[in-house]
Amino acid sequence: YAHAHPALPRPTNPCGYEQCAYSPNLSRYLRELCPAQPDDSPVLMMAEAGGRGAGLAKMLTGDRGALDMVMDASYLNRTQNRREQDGSLTLADIKQYFIRAEEEYGQFRWMSLLFENPDMPRLVSRLGASPIYRGILAKLLGTLLLTLRGTPIVYQGEELGLPNTRFASATELCSAQAQRMYQELRERMGDAAALQAVLPVACDHARLPMPWRAGLNGVFTGAAPWMRLNYGIDYLNAGAQMEDPKSVWNHYRRLVAQRKKSAGLVYGSFNPVFVKNKKVFCYFRIHEGEKWYVEINLTEREVARPGRILPSQHLVLSNY
Repeated sequence: YAHAHPALPRPTNPCGYEQCAYSPNLSRYLRELCPAQPDDSPVLMMAEAGGRGAGLAKMLTGDRGALDMVMDASYLNRTQNRREQDGSLTLADIKQYFIRAEEEYGQFRWMSLLFENPDMPRLVSRLGASPIYRGILAKLLGTLLLTLRGTPIVYQGEELGLPNTRFASATELCSAQAQRMYQELRERMGDAAALQAVLPVACDHARLPMPWRAGLNGVFTGAAPWMRLNYGIDYLNAGAQMEDPKSVWNHYRRLVAQRKKSAGLVYGSFNPVFVKNKKVFCYFRIHEGEKWYVEINLTEREVARPGRILPSQHLVLSNY
């Protein structure tokens, strides 16, 4: 770690990446790649920071940094790199991350908001959603994504609420990450057990061909795709959801439309309330007299509303 940046914590499990991400010359290299843009420039400079959290994000953005925004997936990687873990996550984890991130980073820099990317399983499955609640949970996640403070980044299929698939064998896994983990576990656990240990954390779930419409290969291609499509594409495909007014896709569409016409949902301050209540995630977005209140139930059951609704408040959107 001779070149590690002194302002950042020492990374665990060194693999060479830290020599780049933690180099004291990193900001200089980025400034060479990203020359200063005028304030009214339409160019947005954004980078994936490898899940290193607020410390690195602060270095790379703002007045001192070369970038406008950093994609931080550190909280999503909470169990991704722990072998033989189930890759599970909870809505409470997401709540804690965003409250902490807004305090440590969001008040000083502009955050990115992301729940999925091609390097991890689908979030509705990681959160343990049953088929009955998959659509409701996907709408809940969309509500968070488009009402929190920051720029939402939607990964393909997320707006359809796509879940993980059921890979029948290790030969269907294409990612080097999954194959390497499977081979290591196979020697100790056997084929079937190793596959079951790998599937919950395999990134292959997010790399399946996009199901556009019902039909051969989801109308993604007329040729043989490199990976088979997910189960249930007859009703999970984009075309079917566009025709269903109650679909996840149409919920995202309504959220996007509301956000576009509301300065409060874009620029408003983030003010969490009832923070100690472990069953809910509630917050206000306030901007120039415009006030939004968001209530998220973090459980699988009906819970008591933590505070009363005023007569001046009215419901705009719900995932039910």
